[in-house]
Amino acid sequence: MKINISSIFSGIYSEIKKMKLYKIYNYASKDLPIAVWPVWKAGSNRLHRHDCFELAFVTHGSGLCRINDMPYPVLRGDVYVMNLEDTHSYEMEPNCRFYNILFRKKLFGNDKVLHELFEEWESKSGKKLYQLDDEDIESSDKSFSLITDELRQRKKGYELAIRAFFAGFLIKLIRSGDRDNHIRVENLFHQE
Repeated sequence: MKINISSIFSGIYSEIKKMKLYKIYNYASKDLPIAVWPVWKAGSNRLHRHDCFELAFVTHGSGLCRINDMPYPVLRGDVYVMNLEDTHSYEMEPNCRFYNILFRKKLFGNDKVLHELFEEWESKSGKKLYQLDDEDIESSDKSFSLITDELRQRKKGYELAIRAFFAGFLIKLIRSGDRDNHIRVENLFHQE
């Protein structure tokens, strides 16, 4: 039997193109490309993709997240990273709470330090899961609460405040990047 690789890839590509594509500018302004909102009753979300980066920062509860067909158990303190065009879905327990964060690199404007910080983080773009410790969970929860307030109120200087809070969060991700003590899905089902 002859396998037509071209037709297989064509079929996969066609399915991806049919998948729901969330666009950041439906949620954010072009001059400040970031959207942040808390999700308090998560439930589930079908397979989809974005035209931007997406982070899911879990503050409470558990569930299962799939990124590019790889399953990840969701735990408090997890930060899931979805790059442009990554396919992903999730099924969360009803008590799971997280912040959904959409952004583009343009968020950092012409700030050289922020671009260098982002590039360091982006160089690890294959990493889909970061874990924050209790102290970082609490401070990051407060930061994202402040970012959502700034986005809603749009008071003088809000753009700078948002960039500063978000840069602080990226620093926490970079610093926590060496921790890798998360429960692996394959270990959940391994029986000896």
